[in-house]
Amino acid sequence: MSLVGRESELSILNKCWQRALNGERQIVFVTGEPGIGKTALVDAFLRGVKNEELGSHSLSSLYPKSQFPDLVPWLGQS
Repeated sequence: MSLVGRESELSILNKCWQRALNGERQIVFVTGEPGIGKTALVDAFLRGVKNEELGSHSLSSLYPKSQFPDLVPWLGQS
């Protein structure tokens, strides 16, 4: 699925994710009117995080699912 016109929002989410990975706590709210693509935005962000590589290690190997089961329940799944 392609997400058109949400590069700015994805960039903000990615910056928040990087800060969280560096130990800075983050709370992010995705708000807006029904039907504007909030779920699609979050799904695209989560797909990017899931596929992200840090050096030669995947996020799922660096941060096992058990470390944050409620935050990212799919982490480590294929």
